[in-house]
Amino acid sequence: MNRSPVLTAVVVLAWSLVGLPPATAEAPSGSTVTFTSETEYVVSTTVGRHEVEGTGQLPAGFTSSGVRARPASNGLGSVAVEVLVDFGHPVYSMSARGYALFTHRTGKLRPVTLEGRPVVLSAFAEDSGQGGFRCEDGRLLVHRFDLSSRRGEQTTYRLVGTRLKKVSRVPLRRSVASRPGSCA
Repeated sequence: MNRSPVLTAVVVLAWSLVGLPPATAEAPSGSTVTFTSETEYVVSTTVGRHEVEGTGQLPAGFTSSGVRARPASNGLGSVAVEVLVDFGHPVYSMSARGYALFTHRTGKLRPVTLEGRPVVLSAFAEDSGQGGFRCEDGRLLVHRFDLSSRRGEQTTYRLVGTRLKKVSRVPLRRSVASRPGSCA
């Protein structure tokens, strides 16, 4: 009995429940993170029959346990392979999670940078405020909101090569939900 269609349906259903697009022949699949030291890692993903990889550094405050990578399908509008690395919770807070983004350039996965440094994104919800990010229409939207003042801001970036370029900054009058899965 051929179980492949059943397995495919289960995978598509599972991915749809967490907001991820199903893998296609062109979309990346099989993303992994392998640590080469306590803080340095190699992220890799497979596109079709080709594996691409790149290197990164674990941000301060995070441990290698539970770090995982998810393939992205044009979340940042680069039309290239993208990978979202989920660092999990930092050791100092269970209400926050950290993330990195990689994009395929010149044969390698390269960290997405902001002001010359690999970007570390966070999603958090605390008594005093909330913050996070999401990908929408090929742009990265990063937001913060202070619950006591009921004010916040959202900054929109677009990807140029491997660099994030600020497009706009707008005030927020209400909290916005963080959706890291929209970038993967």
